[in-house]
Amino acid sequence: MTDKGETGRHLLETLQRLRADYTATLGSKIDEVEAAAAQLSGAPCLGKVGKALTDIRSHAHKLAGSGATFGYAAMGETARNLEHAADRVLEEGEGLSERSRDELLGLMSALRAAAERGSDGALELPFPATDDEVASHSILGVDEGRSVLLVEDDVELSAQLGLELENFGFSVTTLGNPTDLQAALEKTDCAAVVMDVVFEGDDKIGTETIRQLKHDGALPQPVIFLSGITDAETRIAAVRAGCDAFLTKPVSVTELVDTLDRLTGPDDTEPFRVLIIDDDLNMARYSEAVLKGAGMITMAVTEPLEALEAIESFSPELILLDLYMQTCSGTEIALMIRQNRALAGLPIVFLSSESETTSQLDAMRRGGDDFLLKSMKPDHLATAVVLRATRFRALRALMVRDSLTGLLDHSTTKQALETEIARSQRNDEPLTFALIDIDHFKSVNDRYGHQVGDWVIKSLARLLKQRLRGVDIIGRMGGEEFAAVLAGADSAAAHEIFDRIRIVFSEIVHRSEDKMFQVTFSCGIAGYPCFGDASSLTEAADKALYQAKRAGRDQVVVAVPLEKEPSVRKAC
Repeated sequence: MTDKGETGRHLLETLQRLRADYTATLGSKIDEVEAAAAQLSGAPCLGKVGKALTDIRSHAHKLAGSGATFGYAAMGETARNLEHAADRVLEEGEGLSERSRDELLGLMSALRAAAERGSDGALELPFPATDDEVASHSILGVDEGRSVLLVEDDVELSAQLGLELENFGFSVTTLGNPTDLQAALEKTDCAAVVMDVVFEGDDKIGTETIRQLKHDGALPQPVIFLSGITDAETRIAAVRAGCDAFLTKPVSVTELVDTLDRLTGPDDTEPFRVLIIDDDLNMARYSEAVLKGAGMITMAVTEPLEALEAIESFSPELILLDLYMQTCSGTEIALMIRQNRALAGLPIVFLSSESETTSQLDAMRRGGDDFLLKSMKPDHLATAVVLRATRFRALRALMVRDSLTGLLDHSTTKQALETEIARSQRNDEPLTFALIDIDHFKSVNDRYGHQVGDWVIKSLARLLKQRLRGVDIIGRMGGEEFAAVLAGADSAAAHEIFDRIRIVFSEIVHRSEDKMFQVTFSCGIAGYPCFGDASSLTEAADKALYQAKRAGRDQVVVAVPLEKEPSVRKAC
């Protein structure tokens, strides 16, 4: 992975190149404004005056925004004054007075002079950007291998918890006494400490040890306390010691893994996808560079009429839209997008040099959700976009995710499959669709109760999220059935992945009161392009799953088109 500082320097170099490109074309941009102003000379007709003023306003508006962005603050301010002067004459609608002409021509001269003086200062390192390499896991998946120190004097419980945590990808070091913890911390680069509260012979040694280590700065890692004593006094002692979570015995490994994931898991959330629509190529490239430098995936469109096509192919989570464009306005594009019911909730943020509050509010009334100024600093722009995209993703998750597991629901998974197939077709890449079903799940519910059944479902959901990549799509299709879409993976690679997950899941020990049991699953896999659309992929994976069930369960079966030649079937 690229060093963050190196990525930040790379972004700075990109912005410097964009500024150089902007400087190189600035003279021609000023020429365009002067060409429009030349139409005001003499005694032109009212129609020519109106067109000239409209052109002056349009060009000046873009220079006002881009000037502030690329370090030409004085020129940008002059362009803003020119824009407002042209606006005033247009609003009056009484033709061009000699006084107004002189004002406009004077501002034109000032604009040229400000541009020729150059930029106002050197660019600074925008922010400590994140890495822009979004695919952090290999196609075969990665065991996270996070190290956990488990401090527990119950030897049997310690061994069992250690085994189960290892099944979920953790590396576990067990200690029998809190007095050994400091030495272990010095030797082990652990991600978290899991510790009993009460130890034989001393009811307070657990909390006191953690409190002292936290006080000395020797334990920055999160701490999870385990306890069979759940009264308020014990919990308060744990809080005062500096623990991050408190779990009651008997310990559910699924709940423990959930907590460890929350406290120690890497932020492998898929980067935000932002579509930039701006007919000013310099500004589009600038916004794209800033957002990419902040770890987002971007697509820039400089022809506004291509907006719907870009939305369909790119699937953005936020649109950054210029307000004033030549072909059509940003508000017209926003209204066009809002007419599509499927896009009604997609955030549209206007990015413009328009500083008038009334105009900003009017734009938002016509389809926008927010308004940002082009003069914003790069880190402010990136932060503003992240905050708005985060809210969209959180709200969308409430609507499209299964409440028990946090995975995508049935309909959203199907839609995502169709989207990924279209993307695989464009990129000429393989794709695999898998259906997973927990074996004999009805007997689990009948024997241990639905609450325990829910924990089994959650444990498989958690395992799938851990063992698959952050970019893979995982959904709960209903009941005990799950689905996964692996872009870029052929059937052979997917078979290896899911067979490893199958083995690990079969080794997880589930608890119901004093009873322990294990569960298996069966899996059917179908690959694109052997099966060319969502319907045939789903049907083929379902038949492969049924075949796995008939063959004895606890296995992974890959679907093969019957009409294919043997050599082709092997490739599928």
